[in-house]
Parts: sequence; structure tokens; C-alpha cells
Amino acid sequence: MSGLRRVRDRLRNRRGATLVLIGIMMTVMVGMTGAAVDFSRMYAFKAQLQEIADAGAMAGAIELVKGRNNAFVPDSSRKFTQLNHVNGADTAWVARDSVQGGTWDFTNRTFTPKTWGDASVNSVRVSAIYTAPYTFARIFGANTSALSGVAVAAVGYVGVTNCLKPWAVSYADMLKALPNGATLNPLTYNLTAADVQYLSSNQAPVAFQVDNSDPTAGGNIANVKVSDPWNGSNSYKDAISGSCANLEIGPGTWLDASPAEGQGTTTNAVKTLCGVNGQGQNAFACNQAVKLAVWDQMNGANGGAPVQYRVKFVGAFVITGYDPGNGGGKTSTPQRVTGYFSAMASEGGFTSTPTPLTGKAVLTL
Repeated sequence: MSGLRRVRDRLRNRRGATLVLIGIMMTVMVGMTGAAVDFSRMYAFKAQLQEIADAGAMAGAIELVKGRNNAFVPDSSRKFTQLNHVNGADTAWVARDSVQGGTWDFTNRTFTPKTWGDASVNSVRVSAIYTAPYTFARIFGANTSALSGVAVAAVGYVGVTNCLKPWAVSYADMLKALPNGATLNPLTYNLTAADVQYLSSNQAPVAFQVDNSDPTAGGNIANVKVSDPWNGSNSYKDAISGSCANLEIGPGTWLDASPAEGQGTTTNAVKTLCGVNGQGQNAFACNQAVKLAVWDQMNGANGGAPVQYRVKFVGAFVITGYDPGNGGGKTSTPQRVTGYFSAMASEGGFTSTPTPLTGKAVLTL
């Protein structure tokens, strides 16, 4: 009997040890789960904070475009940061001296702070701060985490626009991507800081039809000559998938139409641009940012004088998909490029030095 009693005593001791072990493991698991939740929340807050800094920097750069290189710029930047929120309804802290004017070097991609009023100021840097509350981490004594977001927006000029695609889209169609944009007059309306922010953050989807029979119709893409010399279909295809344009193209430039180009060459050229192999004549997805002309006026007429398009500005457009259509006939579907306009242009083709053919653009860097 004494032997059985000893066995029972040992089993009781082990049950106690198991309960202790389970308690320790539960504490560790709860801690790990809490850390994962808080890490995800901090990551989301950081992304929201970066959007706030971007909005403030772009708003300040828009003021520079208007010629307001003074203390008014920080006020405008801070105003737009307050329109964006973190963690639902919280606002980030952007001190007045956290909005800095400076010189952006497009070659070396560096920002040098300057005093407001300095003639060399061509950019705005905004720093936003948010004290993010922890949830589970409070169990371990951590209540908050200080997060920050920094953005720089520069006023650049469209210089020699290398790699401009041989497409021109209507400014009126671009405005339709904005709320109530269909009511705006493309000949008199200029994008505001709020418009720039909306385009870059909402990525409103746009579809353009590649229709050579009536390129000036709403929703259609016009084929244009973007290099000199221009050797027909070969130049058109190369401008999409290969070599870069060598013409100086900017606001006010008149581009000659190339209506006969692109027949049978657009699909394969866009495939090369998007890095797509195969697919036959099926639609395919893409993720490629390009520069194209946005026009506000045209002259000439199809079948008459050569058509020309006046460039409003060089737009940044992200291609998300392409449908080659199904050929000719009354029931045919045309070639179609889908994507969205972005106010954030790539670094190539922009400079701080204006030329007679160029105009200002706001770039988020």
C-alpha cells in the first residue's frame, strides 16, 4: 500500500507542475498575440501618417507653384494635414517649424533646408508626428509609441521628357476622375492641391479606348508623334516598349497626330512594356507607370489638315491592365488601356531649370 501511496503522491506533484507550465505558456502566447496585434496597428498608423505628410508637402508645393514662397506655405501645408486622420478620427501633430522650405536637387535627390523667401526654394518638407496608443502591450508597461512620417514635394519643370509614350489623352477625361469633374471646364480649370491629393491617394480607375477612327472622342487615346525623326509604326512601337522620345514636350507644346500608326503593333508593344509573355490575344494585367501627354485643345480635322494636340501638361499614368479587343466588325470590342492618374511622377525627365517649352509640375519624392 505504501508503494501505491507514493505513486499517487508523485502524480499529484506532476499535475501541479503541468498547471504551472500551462500558465507560463498561456502568458507567453497572450504576449505574442498582443505583440502581433500592436505591430499590425503601428504599421497601419505609420502608413496613414505618411499619407498625411504627403498631403501636407503637396499642398505646400502647390503654393510654391502659385509663387507664394513665404510664411503662407506652412499654413497651407498644415491645413491639409488636418484633413487626414490616423486611427479613425485622430489628427497628427505638425508643428509650424516642421514645415520646411528648401532646395531639392533632382540629380542627387537631396533636400537642403532654406529660409522662406530664399529664391532657391523649390520644395517643401513636412514632418508629422503621432503618439500611437498600445493595446495589449500595456500589460507589459508600454502605453504609447511615437511615430513619424516625413515627405518632400518639389516643384519641377518638365524638361526633355525622355520615355514619353506616344499617347495623348483628353484633359476633360482626366478631370472626370475627380468628384464632380465632369462639370469642370478643361480650358480654364487648373488642378488644386486637393485634386492632386485625390488623384494620388484614391487611384480613381480610368479606361481609355485606343480608337484611331475617332481619337478626339471622349474616352479615346490619340496616337501622337513624340520623337524626331518619326518613322511610322516602328517609331510608334519603339516609343511604347523601347527607346525614349527625344522631343522637348511640356505645357503649350503642339504634338502632331499619327493616326495611321499602331495598327497591329500596340498589343505586342504594351506586352513588352508590361513584361507579359504569351497570353495570345487575351486581356492581361499590368503595373507600369508611364508619362503621357494630356491635351486641352486640338486643331485640324480627321481627313483634312493634320491634327495637332496642345499639351496641358505631361501626366503620370499607371497602367493596370490592357485588353487587345477582338478585331474588326460591327460587334468588335476595341483595344482598351485601363489604369489611374497619379500626381506622383517618376524622377526621370524633370528638372529645376525651366525652358521656353516647359511648365511647372508638383512631384512627391
